[in-house]
Amino acid sequence: MVARTLRKTPETYVGYLGMFDMVPVARAYLSLMRDVSDDWKTIIDHWSELEKQYRKEEHNPSGCAPKTYRMLKRLKEGNYA
Repeated sequence: MVARTLRKTPETYVGYLGMFDMVPVARAYLSLMRDVSDDWKTIIDHWSELEKQYRKEEHNPSGCAPKTYRMLKRLKEGNYA
């Protein structure tokens, strides 16, 4: 069962990216998630920019991705600019 709401945390996002790294063909179905909920639609609409930002931060020694977190938080708040 697919969750109707999406936890917008870097840890959750990292999990999705890891899945797509292991199963690249799954990316072809990502757009289908837009219809699950407004949360998913927002994430899918901004997927490329989120992934680009996370990839810049994924090897931080701290293990944190603060800019990605801020992007996710901004999207959750409805600030898409």
